[in-house]
Amino acid sequence: MGLSPAALDAHFAHWSAELDKPKYRYRKHWPSLLFHHAPLENAVAIHAPILVMFALDARSILSLPLVRFSDINMQVDAANDGDNDEFFATIDFEKVYHEGPWIDPSIKDHRGAEVLCPSPLAINDHLRWIICRSEAERQTLIWHTGPAIRPYRDRIRTSDDLRVFEKTFAFADRVSASNEGVIFRLNPRKDGQRLKVQVLVTNQQDQARLDVTYPELAAFSDTGASWIARRRLADGFYPVSVFIDDHLAYRNDHYVGEVLF
Repeated sequence: MGLSPAALDAHFAHWSAELDKPKYRYRKHWPSLLFHHAPLENAVAIHAPILVMFALDARSILSLPLVRFSDINMQVDAANDGDNDEFFATIDFEKVYHEGPWIDPSIKDHRGAEVLCPSPLAINDHLRWIICRSEAERQTLIWHTGPAIRPYRDRIRTSDDLRVFEKTFAFADRVSASNEGVIFRLNPRKDGQRLKVQVLVTNQQDQARLDVTYPELAAFSDTGASWIARRRLADGFYPVSVFIDDHLAYRNDHYVGEVLF
C-alpha cells in the first residue's frame, strides 16, 4: 500500500526537528545502510577501512506501493511489519532514533527497525546523496567504480558530521603524492590504538616504486601534522594504495610533477 500523503506529512512534521531532511534515513548511521568494502564498522575487533552511505529520499521510499516497515529489527522473533498508516503510527520512533547509551534494553531492537523495500529497487529514482567519510574515501569510491559512477558524481558528498558516521575506527582522511613521496593523514581509533599502515606506490607497469609498512603508527604525528612516506618519485602517473591493518583503505591514481595547465 505505502503511506498516504497525510501520514507522510504527519511523520515529517513530528521528526523535522530531529532530522536533517536532506540526510533523512531510517535510521541514522545504522550499519545496514552502508555499502561496505570490508567488514561492518560495529563488528567486534575489526573495522571497515572504507564506508559509503547511500542517503535515499524518505518520501519516495515510504510511499512505494509494495513497501513495508517493521517496528523493530526483523532478525528479532518479536518483530512485526506492516504496510499502512495504522501500523506505521505504532512504531516507537523515540526509540528508533535514540542516540547514545540506553537503560531500556528494547531500544537496541527498536534502533534496528527497518524499511522493507521491494526488490530490485531502482536506486536512481530515490538516491539523494552518496556520502563518504573523507575526501580520501571519496577518491577511492570514484576509482573503484570507474565509469559506472559518472551519472551520480554530482550527488557524492563528504561529511565529517558524527551524526552520519560514528568514526569509531581508523580510515584514510587525506592522501596526496609529490616528488618527495606520499603524504597521508588517518582518522584515529577512538580507543587510541596504534595502526599497522602500509603505503604502496607502483608505476604503470605495476612495479613497486615505494612499499613501506609501519607496524605501529599513530593516526597523525604528535604535532597533528600528516605523515610522509619518503621516496623520490620522478614525474609521472602512479597508482597509490594505503592499507590499514592489512585492509585496503585508499586507492587512486596520482600525477606527480608540475601541472602546466
